Amino acid sequence: MSPDFRARRRVLWTVGSLLAVVLLVAGTWIVVDDHDNDAAEGPTDAVSIPSPSIGPPPGPTGAAVVVDFATTRSLRDVPAARTLESGRNSRPMAVEQGALRHGNPTGTDAASYIELPLPRPVTRLGLTAAFPRTGGFVAAVAFDGSVVDAMAARRTFPYAGIHFVADDHTWDLGVFDPEIGANTIARGEWTRPDGGDGPVAFEINRTGSVLTVTLPDGRRSSVADPRVGAWTGRWATWELYEPRPGVTPAAITSMWAS
Repeated sequence: MSPDFRARRRVLWTVGSLLAVVLLVAGTWIVVDDHDNDAAEGPTDAVSIPSPSIGPPPGPTGAAVVVDFATTRSLRDVPAARTLESGRNSRPMAVEQGALRHGNPTGTDAASYIELPLPRPVTRLGLTAAFPRTGGFVAAVAFDGSVVDAMAARRTFPYAGIHFVADDHTWDLGVFDPEIGANTIARGEWTRPDGGDGPVAFEINRTGSVLTVTLPDGRRSSVADPRVGAWTGRWATWELYEPRPGVTPAAITSMWAS
């Protein structure tokens, strides 16, 4: 994840790369690659078009680490958790009113991070979030190093093999390369299963270099990329983010990881 919003939304693929996006749906492999791109055109979008299957909605049952902010009163009550503030908000990340929140943005690229180290590389990452309409973003990321340590040492952000971002109607899944920012490999829109306005759940599961996103209504989309397996570390990280002042922040009501 990067403090630069433009990098977050950028889709950069090196021309002539051997990387390919592979969509897995009901046992069918659909390959989308950029081998035929004209070098003069520069980087292009090479993004899978999800053809989802349907299953149960996501939830934290069976996860190794589960944090429910309805019962967690303070970040001090989350073992081994560390936080990081990037950009400017009116107040830092904290547990308030049964959710993980931060204040309204007072500058561009306002972000708050919370990271939890796991014993081994992340295979499951999820959260429930409450979104204001046309408001801020939430993210779930699996870095191969500590974001908090990197920022303290004034180093670039680590690589990440899972980089999931959602707002009140869209989702974006990719990897994070510190040299070029967020690199999208799949994206789409999501809908509420009940038509309400309460918190909704998202989950990303990893098997080797294959990621499967489960949306609030139970739709599942899978995508493979060799960078997923190479860059996924044991630092499970969640984020609240707003690109500019005037955007109302989202809130994370629970989070889980394995």
